[in-house]
Amino acid sequence: MEAGDHDSHNNSETAQDKDESEATLEIAVYGGSKEEIGESFAKYQSSDVHIYQTWVNIRALRRLGFLFEGGVESAGGLFEVVIMLLAIVLVVAMFAFYHLVIFFIVFAVLAVLSGGVALKYLRGTFIEGDESKIDLNDLVPFVKEQIKGGYFVEVQTRSGEIESETIKRSNRDTMLFKRGIHLSLIVSTLFFVIEVIYRLFFLDWLTNTGILLVFGLVFLGGVFIMNSGAFLRRRFEKILEDN
Repeated sequence: MEAGDHDSHNNSETAQDKDESEATLEIAVYGGSKEEIGESFAKYQSSDVHIYQTWVNIRALRRLGFLFEGGVESAGGLFEVVIMLLAIVLVVAMFAFYHLVIFFIVFAVLAVLSGGVALKYLRGTFIEGDESKIDLNDLVPFVKEQIKGGYFVEVQTRSGEIESETIKRSNRDTMLFKRGIHLSLIVSTLFFVIEVIYRLFFLDWLTNTGILLVFGLVFLGGVFIMNSGAFLRRRFEKILEDN
């Protein structure tokens, strides 16, 4: 076998192993403890799943992991390696600053404007498993139980085939809740970056009333979307309790 064929074979095996190791079913529950949600899930499912709880953006962390994994290896000489390491340090520092400063300041404001509901986003419990080994219809009682407990639930599959109206409605409410938070975070981050750049170039803070008004209105738009998701989830919870 030629070297090229051998490398191609190894790459295909690596890709296959990666696909097999990736979860094809992801359940996100915002609010509650990992132990409580894990016990609830075990009542309705016996499949082998991975359960963890975090407030950090997992997808962003995975992208950083890819940077660590392939960034240095792709660099050529010593100079390129040093530059890549500096880039990695800078990205990680920015990621940490964002989550330790901007993230919590924004959430302090969102918590006040949502009556504390936004804080549930910080208690995200994630369940990852194999879609082929889990009957989505069996997840409906679990989803209902979490909604009655006051939590937001989102079920995502790689195939995208979800027939349950309960899960679809829960996904919609949770999506609105999350999108509102994400919009507020993006606007706040963008505003912070613009303020810093303006300060560096003009040695003063940006205080233009029109610009501040635009950012403020978009931020409040995010708050409105977030609270809309919270309101719809609460209304759905009452419907489930009445039935």
